[in-house]
Amino acid sequence: MPPGRFARFFGQQRWYAPQPRVSEADLPTVARENLRWIEERLGRCDEDGSRLSADEQRLVDDWFDANYLGRAPLPARLYDNCQAISPSEFRSRTQTGASFGYSPRTPVVRTEETGCAEIPLPPGGHVLSVSVGAWLTAERCQECEGHQILQLVVDSDGKVVALALVMTG
Repeated sequence: MPPGRFARFFGQQRWYAPQPRVSEADLPTVARENLRWIEERLGRCDEDGSRLSADEQRLVDDWFDANYLGRAPLPARLYDNCQAISPSEFRSRTQTGASFGYSPRTPVVRTEETGCAEIPLPPGGHVLSVSVGAWLTAERCQECEGHQILQLVVDSDGKVVALALVMTG
């Protein structure tokens, strides 16, 4: 079984059959080279400081898990395309399924701005921007026409203080 956040995702796939006795040493040469290449690429991800920490990734994963169950915690500040909206409006726009898909492969980008003057960034805070939309869109691209971005505005203590939906394309 894959470690960490991928375990639950793979465990839900009908095609996945765990091979607990298979280790990296058992893999073909090309697969081991691919793993080294991926590790090298991951190492370069943090050169610009945009790589997510484990706590940030857990924050995103936990929010989407709770949203799937209809229990995502909503902060006081909620936005849709820079306009404040009510909790019921926000929930109606973030229903789970094909229109608001998320998986462990969904791109999440750490930035230092929201892109909206109406959505202030708290001192020492940052934004976690998550590509959402149809599953194929969210998993296969970052700049696809018509999908949305969910921005989690996080304060210096790691608490989500605002959520913003941004239509792209």
